[in-house]
Amino acid sequence: MDRKKTLLLSFIILLAGAGITAIIFSTEPTATREGATKQTAMLVEIIDAEKGNFTPTVTALGTVEAAEDIILSPRVSGEIIQRSPDFTPGGFVNKGDELLKIDPPITETFCTSGKASFSRQKQITKLNWEDRALPVRTMKC
Repeated sequence: MDRKKTLLLSFIILLAGAGITAIIFSTEPTATREGATKQTAMLVEIIDAEKGNFTPTVTALGTVEAAEDIILSPRVSGEIIQRSPDFTPGGFVNKGDELLKIDPPITETFCTSGKASFSRQKQITKLNWEDRALPVRTMKC
């Protein structure tokens, strides 16, 4: 008997829930079109699509950061007398481009001094190692 009462009570609760749900859905308010006939400005422009090759253009604001920062330092000191117009911050240069030109008299002095030192070392090496065959190098300035 206990089981029949439980099933009957469950069925009654289920029917009551279904009835309440039906009442809620049948009495819900309906939307009315109020002011839908007003003419407003179009927010978009509608055009027909055309087949073709188009290149998109993107205009944006932002910050550009260098992929690599380098520090240039000369091997000799001296006054810079000429600078390449391509040598600007953020500019592009190619390998072998002359970026700066240092005053020639100062660089020639360093070059002459280097050549003299090189010749002196070459003579010392030649005297000390005459019986051995060593490759001879030259210095370019």
